[in-house]
Amino acid sequence: MAHHSNRRGSAVLRKLGLDENPLRRGSDRIQSFSLLVIGLFIVLGCVLGVRTGLSVYEHERQVEIVDARDGYQVMARVLEVSTSVPTGREGATTAHITRVTWQDEQGREHMDTITVRKADRPHGDIRLWIDARGTASASPRSAGRTLGLAFMQGLGVTSWTAIAAAVAYVAICALLNLRRRRQWDDEWVLVEPQWRRQVL
Repeated sequence: MAHHSNRRGSAVLRKLGLDENPLRRGSDRIQSFSLLVIGLFIVLGCVLGVRTGLSVYEHERQVEIVDARDGYQVMARVLEVSTSVPTGREGATTAHITRVTWQDEQGREHMDTITVRKADRPHGDIRLWIDARGTASASPRSAGRTLGLAFMQGLGVTSWTAIAAAVAYVAICALLNLRRRRQWDDEWVLVEPQWRRQVL
């Protein structure tokens, strides 16, 4: 059983390029080991991305709950529509960059620029949502937005980890290839005279 285990271990090392094969160069072993480390780094990045996504989701979910409890709706007066950008889909809504003014629950006047998504150009009075921090938006924070934000944050961490790992591996391979070319040149200086005598 121990012999079988040793054979399996040797096979794994051979597949990873870390065995004691005399034909395998030191640079080959360094490249194989680097690939293994970078693979583990990417796995760690995936785990970190998931944890980041979950952490962001928990935080944003709490914000969503507080906004639903303490937020309120107001009627706002449209002062100006500066930009209207179609989404490109037939029959879909258009993003209108709109300057509005409204009064909070204490009667204080506020003015802000928000994005209103609707088919028609907004005018007159529109309904706004004021969250727990006093920030105006066209609608309350949705569960889909919370989930989307958490997903994008987690994906961002994972993506940047993978990109950093890929760049590191490419750099390592470039340095190793440079080292191999130098070794080849040094060995060729020694071998060429003997080769010329035999061939020529």
